[in-house]
Amino acid sequence: AQEAHAIFKECCAFLQGKDQSYRELIAPQLVDVFVDAYVGYLLLEQANKWDYKRNIAKSFIRDALPRIRMNREYIHSSEFADLTV
Repeated sequence: AQEAHAIFKECCAFLQGKDQSYRELIAPQLVDVFVDAYVGYLLLEQANKWDYKRNIAKSFIRDALPRIRMNREYIHSSEFADLTV
């Protein structure tokens, strides 16, 4: 979950200087990164209270990290940086 949070912050910082139309184009991927990171944190919080939730949290985070990394690559892709709407 820490890696997911770091990636979210990195993507937000990357988008700060970008054009509004580019940020709007990339917004769904940024939201996906945020949601995966947030749900991971919620599951970890529950895992601290209930032992049976540990495996659920591990499984979710293991499955979410590749999605988060993929979305980071999409956000950082310069292929869309020159699009004009």
